[in-house]
Amino acid sequence: LTLSPDFSSTGFRKFTSPGESLGITVSYRLNDMLSVTAGAIKSNKKYQDYGSNYTPKNKKLWANTTNGIIPKEIRGSCSVLEIPMGLQYRIQHRQVSSMYVAAELSSYVMLKETYQYIFDTPNPGAADRWDAKEKTYSLFNMDNFSVGYERSISKQLFFGISPYIKIPMTDIG
Repeated sequence: LTLSPDFSSTGFRKFTSPGESLGITVSYRLNDMLSVTAGAIKSNKKYQDYGSNYTPKNKKLWANTTNGIIPKEIRGSCSVLEIPMGLQYRIQHRQVSSMYVAAELSSYVMLKETYQYIFDTPNPGAADRWDAKEKTYSLFNMDNFSVGYERSISKQLFFGISPYIKIPMTDIG
């Protein structure tokens, strides 16, 4: 089982208060050093950035929805189902504990997306938000890297900690 805070951003700029991630991962050991992993993780992501840093897929979005004015800031909130698959390599293995490095590729299913627009000055008649109407899918577009420590609780059950970073390979959202 996995539980973690989720610090998201649009690049390495403005991090907001964390969202949360909850999921389950399974691991199968191929040998003493190498394992394959897979899972499903539900995350609630929060992020914000200047409106000028967003590139809408619809080139006429601002003209059609905000009177041609790009918002000063956009605050995003997304509900995401992540499906990671990867490899884990043990760099140190003792009888009751081990350390490892891991690399994964993840697919994202964007279950819900909401973006709130913040303007410098009043913008009468302009949309103040955008909500996605349908789910979107991003297959194997997220690289995940982690280093971890785990300790055995029983022969087949481990407790561990694993800081990670996720790097998108394409635009998301």
